[in-house]
Amino acid sequence: LFDAVAIAGEIHTPVSPVINMEGMSDPLLKKFFACTDALPVDRKDFRQSFQVLDEVKRRVEKGKVCLIFPEGKRNTQGNFLMEFQAESFDPAVETRCPIIPVALVDSFKPFDTDAEGHITVYIHILKPLLWIEYARMTTAEIVQTVQERIRKEMASILMKVRWL
Repeated sequence: LFDAVAIAGEIHTPVSPVINMEGMSDPLLKKFFACTDALPVDRKDFRQSFQVLDEVKRRVEKGKVCLIFPEGKRNTQGNFLMEFQAESFDPAVETRCPIIPVALVDSFKPFDTDAEGHITVYIHILKPLLWIEYARMTTAEIVQTVQERIRKEMASILMKVRWL
């Protein structure tokens, strides 16, 4: 639930996140997502999900920045990266835009733990995967490449955090 808030705050650029409907149930998040022109998606409604991906394509073609969480659902497993949904990469492939992987560590803590006080969330924006790099890749290869980059960066962050 906190990922989109953290990333939007870090990149200092207007961004439209694709979020699960459950994100709209929290009053504070609902206001934040309304300000970001978020695209709520109902995972149970495949037709609506594809309509949202089409809207992402339209926005990207107009030069807007959209944020998709390729795991496809809320991760309640802490700093464990779940498998990515291949269709979440369709808008990037179809618009030939860069795919910018983001590694997040401890972003689950504000909403999924009883932690109080200051919480440090680590956000690392990785090198973009450009169209020229992924043009000849299959969707499965794109998924694997992006997922591996994020996994490696998360492992690196976690190693550094353990030594602090």
